[in-house]
Amino acid sequence: MKKPKKKKKPYKACIALAKKIAKARDGHKSVKSGITGEVKQLHGSHILGIGAHPKMAVYPLNIKTLTSREHRWWHSAPTESGEWFVKAFPEWAEELEELRKKVENSTKKPDYQLIYQELKEELKKYEDAQTIY
Repeated sequence: MKKPKKKKKPYKACIALAKKIAKARDGHKSVKSGITGEVKQLHGSHILGIGAHPKMAVYPLNIKTLTSREHRWWHSAPTESGEWFVKAFPEWAEELEELRKKVENSTKKPDYQLIYQELKEELKKYEDAQTIY
């Protein structure tokens, strides 16, 4: 008999959805090299790390698409990779910093059930756009 799938906790489910949205937003290709998921495995990679910025983990704006090799580079060379990101995507970096200040300065506890529903709606927009073409 097959075990029923464990239901992800809302926080982790939000992160999984946010990564799917980021990959769709990025055209299912690495923002660094342009390599597609057809060629290499792609990762949804957090810009601001989950350990230091746990509330930011659920926002697609805080996730970029990288190949597995690029994702390892991102973590192994944090200064270099962070500088690359700000130089390559200055508007994105600025928008992310504004969101970070708003989220991390809020005294309200995040409602991950609500965030999950909002992320589902956002992902649906990307999926609907795919079916048009």
